Amino acid sequence: GHPYVKVFHEERELTVMLLLDLSGSHLFGTRRKFKRELLAEVAGMLAFLAIRTNDKVGAILFSSKVEKYIPPKKGASHVWRLIKEVFTYVPEDLNTDLDGALVFLNRVAKRHAIVFLISDCMDTGFEKSLRLTSKKHDLTVIRISDPAEEALPNVGFVNLRDPETGRCFLVNSANRKLQKNWRIYREKQKTYLSEVFKKAGIDQAELFTDGPVVGPLTRLFESRKRRLC
Repeated sequence: GHPYVKVFHEERELTVMLLLDLSGSHLFGTRRKFKRELLAEVAGMLAFLAIRTNDKVGAILFSSKVEKYIPPKKGASHVWRLIKEVFTYVPEDLNTDLDGALVFLNRVAKRHAIVFLISDCMDTGFEKSLRLTSKKHDLTVIRISDPAEEALPNVGFVNLRDPETGRCFLVNSANRKLQKNWRIYREKQKTYLSEVFKKAGIDQAELFTDGPVVGPLTRLFESRKRRLC
């Protein structure tokens, strides 16, 4: 015979998934750190942000295949394990398959998740899976780059090795035509990626091995907040 009021609290728990590219092109760096080290640093920051808000965090480590899947969980011990894997894991393959990683994510992540793809994005043919992922999840791409990739340095004849295929080349870096073709290639690659991300409605940020990390990520999150509000 007495009235009672039942109070419900909205479930705010989120799942954060990190897609981490461990392909051979990340074993490169000409400034303060390798691209692999920068990738691990960013992954660690995002993982600790997730547990500060009491969210689950998981990771997919991939190359040309999914190398390791760490299911999302809560807690500092889980995050430390995740970070250790990112820093120490030695991939079995050094090629890249972004499409395969995105397909695997969509298969294991049944519910809506906050997804960060951290990669230098040196791949093609992943447009369809990228669009499908952006429709199912909240996807953000963080591109990892090194300043030496922007322009070929003039150091004469050098032996270069493709870190993903192992093929070696003797290159005359002083050749003006080669330098021009490299700049054109890089511009085409950037344009291609920008168009792909824009069509899929995906936020993106580019980080360099000699640049800051906190500033660009803060601006990315602030722009996302303004857009969503």
